[in-house]
Order: sequence, then C-alpha cells, then structure tokens
Amino acid sequence: MSRNPLLRYKNCDTISIQDFMEVMRHYDVNKTGTIDAKPESGYQSEVTYFTRDLLETIFNEKPADSEVETVQQQILDKFAKNNEKGLTIQEMLKILPVEQNFLHQFIGNELSSLDVDIIFEHYDKDGSGEIQQEEVASLVHDIMNKQISDATEREQLQISIKGKQNEVIKLVDKDGDGCIDRGEIRKVFKMYFSYR
Repeated sequence: MSRNPLLRYKNCDTISIQDFMEVMRHYDVNKTGTIDAKPESGYQSEVTYFTRDLLETIFNEKPADSEVETVQQQILDKFAKNNEKGLTIQEMLKILPVEQNFLHQFIGNELSSLDVDIIFEHYDKDGSGEIQQEEVASLVHDIMNKQISDATEREQLQISIKGKQNEVIKLVDKDGDGCIDRGEIRKVFKMYFSYR
C-alpha cells in the first residue's frame, strides 16, 4: 500500500461516510468487504497496513513493527467479532470517527423545499450542482440508516450500498447522466420522506 489516507483526516473531529467508504476501499484491497487480518503471500495483512497508518497518523512518526503488532491485536480483540478474519465495515465504523447521520435532524419532520436544498448542498461535496456516484453512496447510506435500527440489518445495508445506490440513480436520474440534480433529488425525498 502506498499512501496513508488517514493523514487527510488528522485534524478532523469526524469524517463523512463518503470519506469513510474511501478509506475502506483503500484498505480492502481484495474487495471482500472486510479489512482482512490474514496476510496475503509475501505481504502484510490489510489490518496491519491500517494499524500502521493509524499509528503514524496519531503519533506523527512511523511506528515500530512490534508496536503495530501489539496495537493490531488490541484493535482486533476489542472490535472484531471474528478477529482471525478481520474488520467488517460495521466494526470499522466503531473505530473511525464517522460523522453522525446528517438526515437524523430531519426525522419526524415534513421536509420543505429549503430543507431539500440544505440536504442537497450537504451531499454535493464538490459543489458541482449534482450529487455524483460517490456522493450518492453517502446519501443512500444515510437514507437507509434513517429507517434501520437493528445492527445486523445495518451491517447488511453496508454490504448492499452499491446496489441501492444504482437503484436510486435508475429511479430518479431523468437525464441518464448517472448523477442526481436538484430537481431529481426531490423525487428521492418523495420516496423516502414526508415532503411538502
């Protein structure tokens, strides 16, 4: 693994779910949905790379191998249900300081046009005027987490975010550009929220 993506968030109190998913993709090299604890032939495990980068981010220096090994075992013991396998998305959510679900503040309220504009601006991270693929993943995550309270269901959701993301885009993307614009986002909220 080349760069340490955690350094980008060193001075942040929290990271967005979109940034979290980028971190997951970085460490989940073999795309299993888990940061594996078992090393691939000739390489360190994905958990080892994550632990090394985490320690470097916290202490501003490369950690010793023995320190990485000790902290890695502590992380696995504390957070992993099956520490021989590695860390799932749900377990990683407990380790990294991911922002609270932005949509929680709108629960139980009927959404106004202003609310939809505020929500749109939040998920349009790059200010392009469209919610693009990765931004849609963050939106879908928050919409679905608004409706799910059970931890097992939430873990299953994490696995299926990509499919739901594509499903939402197909349902509301009128112009077929793979993005959701302001007009199209209103359709999303009519499907999932009370919207006036």
